[in-house]
Amino acid sequence: MVWNSQIEDCDSMFDGLDNIIEVDLSKFDSSKVTSMYYMFRDYTNVVSIIFDNINTSSVTDMNGLLYNCESLTTLDLSKLNTRSLKTINGMFYSCKSLISLDISYFKTSSVISTSFLLANCISIQALI
Repeated sequence: MVWNSQIEDCDSMFDGLDNIIEVDLSKFDSSKVTSMYYMFRDYTNVVSIIFDNINTSSVTDMNGLLYNCESLTTLDLSKLNTRSLKTINGMFYSCKSLISLDISYFKTSSVISTSFLLANCISIQALI
């Protein structure tokens, strides 16, 4: 995939892709992206999404980012810059196979809305 460095909106970009089980975003130039609304919605078979080196410093909206990614078992979000985030409603909604989630490094001082952030995440045993 060729990444256009001028993209500001990744809304529903990978919505409903069922045949791909791994995505590596480490080479995407996302420096101008402000919205990742439902970027991976209903991506039901994805097991791994690699967020290394992705620039999220301008992103304000991650609502439903991983909505219904029900096969996702592990997730490393430690490389995400979350300082500009304002809304993360349903960010992990129905990630039914996630066993643990570390969001301890999230900077959330600007976040104003978190409704349904972890709703229907029925397998989570550890939340850090």
